[in-house]
Amino acid sequence: MKKLYLLLIITIFTLFSVNGNDYKLNSAGSAFGSMNIPPRAPDAIGGTEFMESIKNMSFADRESAIEAQLLTGNLPQFMRNLVEIESEFTDVNGISHTVRYSVMPDYLAIGSDSDYCRIPMGPITAQTVADAFGAIMPTRQLVDDIYINADIKLQPVTYAPVGDQNSRVEKFIEHNTAIQSQFNSAGGVNGQLVGGTKKDVVISNRIVSNPDRVVIYGWHQLNGSPIQPLYSGHVNYYVDYSHGIRLIDSDIIVDGDSTTVQEVLRDISLYKILSDESGPMLQPTYFIDPNIPETPRSFGLNVDAEGTVKLVVSADESVDNYNLYVSQDGLNFSFYNSFNSNEIILEGFEEYSILYVKLNAQNDNGISIDSEVLAVTPLFNPESHALIVNGFDRTSEGNTSNFIRQ
Repeated sequence: MKKLYLLLIITIFTLFSVNGNDYKLNSAGSAFGSMNIPPRAPDAIGGTEFMESIKNMSFADRESAIEAQLLTGNLPQFMRNLVEIESEFTDVNGISHTVRYSVMPDYLAIGSDSDYCRIPMGPITAQTVADAFGAIMPTRQLVDDIYINADIKLQPVTYAPVGDQNSRVEKFIEHNTAIQSQFNSAGGVNGQLVGGTKKDVVISNRIVSNPDRVVIYGWHQLNGSPIQPLYSGHVNYYVDYSHGIRLIDSDIIVDGDSTTVQEVLRDISLYKILSDESGPMLQPTYFIDPNIPETPRSFGLNVDAEGTVKLVVSADESVDNYNLYVSQDGLNFSFYNSFNSNEIILEGFEEYSILYVKLNAQNDNGISIDSEVLAVTPLFNPESHALIVNGFDRTSEGNTSNFIRQ
């Protein structure tokens, strides 16, 4: 793995390249290795003054104030100089891929290079800022990779919980001061990649099943082990001093080709190069579109006396069509067919083979998360029946949506 510090020289009507890879504009109007962050105004307030101004605010007012400062570019200049990381990851099929991505050197902060404070915030505010910057929050896997590549690794500073002190602005300031003291003692220079100072607010498949929660992970110790496992128990308006927002440029390069973190995470095979969770991440955001169909939950498989397999799904007026995927091993699925009725016949499968199926729902607004996996054995004139019970022997953390196989 290697890191490259990016010095971006923007010229009018000019596209340039580094190491033979062209820099291309993303949807937010910035090039790979940069974000669409507004310039900091000359009269913008410093971090010290801002933190004092929000001490007595309600959560909602504080979040609005944080969002306003960041969206107008009031963050240190060095945070705009992203650090590029190049790593090797394997996909679902075990194929290795080279991934280049760019990350902020530290956690989001408000203020100038000489007067800034790392600022905890809720996931909705963080998502708003990320979208405006053309960025995305990391997955658990990327949090680990960023820590591995950090230039400066600091021992986490922790405080015992006493009442609500850990969620108060005074504790945010105290924690930032402690981190800055460690950073200075370690000889750190603004712009170096720093790790070990905060828990990351991350994107995760848990967001869909827990839309009113924040998902956090990380806070690595010097031995490389994170204090915080992946956790989605806090409501999304809970914030404490340990939470940090580390943004990644949405545009990445995989095997020399430009793509986005979102596209890779949604891919049925490639998602594994950016996420160690089970299954692709179809909604890698804290903003869930209410118009996207819900995950199909009421459906079943039936085999008649001729060995014909039929899938039947309950009617849903919000769905235009269903996309059906099949597998012979329960792990590697391929697209079978789309259908816009309440049932479909599956043909061409060998007798006594095990057929695994899953589906998602689609309309003009998007595609739902994939359903649970069901399994069936095509039998001709079956003399006996077997009941496969979904939900036992859960060997992996969280809902894999495939408890029959995994």
